[in-house]
Amino acid sequence: ITRLNRCRAIFVFDYDSFAANIGKNNIVNDKMRYLADMKISPDIIPHLCEEYMRYIRALAGLMRKCVVLDLDNTLWGGIVGEDGFHGIKLGPTAPGNAYVEFQKHILALFRRGIILAINSSNNEADAMKVLREHPHMILREHHFASLKINWENKAKNIVDIAKDINIGLDSMVFIDDDKRNREIVKAMLPQVLCPELPEGASGHARMLREIKELDSLQITREDKKRGRLYATERKRKKSKDTFRNLSEYLKALDITVEIGRAGRFSIPRISQLTMRTNQFNFSAKRYDEKEIERITRDTRYSIYHIKVKDKYGDYGIVGALFVKKSHEEWLVDTFLLSCRVLGRNIEDAVISALIREAARKNIERLTIFYKKTEKNEPAFRFLKRYGDHSGRGPAKSGKFTLYKKGGKIKSGSKLSHVRTILK
Repeated sequence: ITRLNRCRAIFVFDYDSFAANIGKNNIVNDKMRYLADMKISPDIIPHLCEEYMRYIRALAGLMRKCVVLDLDNTLWGGIVGEDGFHGIKLGPTAPGNAYVEFQKHILALFRRGIILAINSSNNEADAMKVLREHPHMILREHHFASLKINWENKAKNIVDIAKDINIGLDSMVFIDDDKRNREIVKAMLPQVLCPELPEGASGHARMLREIKELDSLQITREDKKRGRLYATERKRKKSKDTFRNLSEYLKALDITVEIGRAGRFSIPRISQLTMRTNQFNFSAKRYDEKEIERITRDTRYSIYHIKVKDKYGDYGIVGALFVKKSHEEWLVDTFLLSCRVLGRNIEDAVISALIREAARKNIERLTIFYKKTEKNEPAFRFLKRYGDHSGRGPAKSGKFTLYKKGGKIKSGSKLSHVRTILK
């Protein structure tokens, strides 16, 4: 088992734990065992298939990225606006210990890279006092990428949270003890997953463990940093209000973009990005680590990771480029960027650097492949201002020309706020 676990392309299913959860006396139907040599009862097969689906969902990139949480009777017992700071149920003894346990499970998700947000009908000052000062709070203000603590409709708050974090509604899970709020969100935002909460907090942790859409098969260094990065993003947005315009703000960020060759340490993250990135993803191709390793051995291809940092911190690897090279043409087969860094001209900086490198190498043409999906409209909007389409129709799959020899090179004159390093 230890040797198998070292292989990134193999995932070990813990059948013994599965059997223990079902009940080992229930796992086998003696009649079918003798009649059909079935090692597992037919009644149990659907449950086994559902467990296998957890792996398939994760491999296919069908996981959710963000958990949006209510506060009263969800993260703590009682209503802080009525019971007061000292009256809420949260601590080492029952019933407060169930809420502490629930928060520990949420913190484990945060450390795996799941983004956290708050959507609470509450007085902001009361709720923030608990987040900042309560001695038994496991989750603190810095764990949350977005906080909507107000009296707005909760569906509207979720839409605003999605805009704050720059993710799709279908990447979100909403957890609220109030059935009416869950029903409203289900009706208005059917893309959002709203799991049913059991009566009382004692079942909250188990409910969270059973949300299969939050499963992941591996955890990269970027996953471990993601929660902190999104929390830091709130600082960036707050500082933005102190500048007269976007240009001044972007210059103050002191952004550096590094485009480097993919290697042993970056391949797992690149694979993960191809599975998860939907909005700014030109080809929508999904690659596992073995496929990327195979492509890196192909002399016709160059695979690059894209790293970004600014004065607030290091984003880590947030994008990837797969370039198929010949003496006449460079074809960008895959280009993707995490939604976390969009809106800062980083995509322009990457393409400008690639164009300049192609011109320096005397390449005849630089093109990029685009395949339209339901979600990658941001990628197409970029192409409409950056490239000439050589396919049929304005938004169909095909090649876009980014540069022709002898043509005008896009110098990235608007990108004085970005320092780009191409390795």
